[in-house]
Amino acid sequence: MAKITDAQVAILKAFFETGDEPTQGQFYDLIEAIQEGVEEHDHEGLGDGDAAKVDHGAGLTGLGGDDHTQYLKEEASGGLASEVPDHTHADATEAGTVDHGALTGKGDDDHTQYLLADGSRLESVSPGHRQLLGAVAVAGGAITLIANGATDVTSILHAQATIKPSAGAATAGPVFIRNNSSTDLYEDGGTNTLTLTCNADGSLEVQRTAGSRTYDVILEAIWI
Repeated sequence: MAKITDAQVAILKAFFETGDEPTQGQFYDLIEAIQEGVEEHDHEGLGDGDAAKVDHGAGLTGLGGDDHTQYLKEEASGGLASEVPDHTHADATEAGTVDHGALTGKGDDDHTQYLLADGSRLESVSPGHRQLLGAVAVAGGAITLIANGATDVTSILHAQATIKPSAGAATAGPVFIRNNSSTDLYEDGGTNTLTLTCNADGSLEVQRTAGSRTYDVILEAIWI
């Protein structure tokens, strides 16, 4: 059915001006005009119980239009490369599988639940700390093993020490040291001495205090 024209609307309005008494025929004309103005239509894709609903897939046209701007469009469907760029999963033999060895940034510290191989992240063990400490070629200058800070030695440190001097036999054994004290890790009768010092500020240092040898040091330490 065709939509009624503006001219027809003007005629219908004239039937109901102030003071007029519309006739039965004029009411009939109004009702027929309203009926003609509502075009016949169907709601596709739905059963009788859903007569007031429109199915998005079956009842709408223009589904290929970019009307949902909250979504990114793939490039194959007209999206911009900046939205969803072309990419491949290197060495993947199955869709959606990525080979870990082909990833970039593997040297980044993304897995903070693990200890670092360089020993820079301490392992917390309530109420203290546990860490493998080490130093190479220790000579006359003090080398800091634990820095002053939140994880320093406030009370006592216990360690299993392994010492390898540049000359002479290596040695190993337990060592205990309290805050603001020192103990010798290696000595051969006073000629060559390697000393471990826990300073008052909680930092831990190792240093040659006698002789000319250098030392490789490993401490498997626990402290509070």
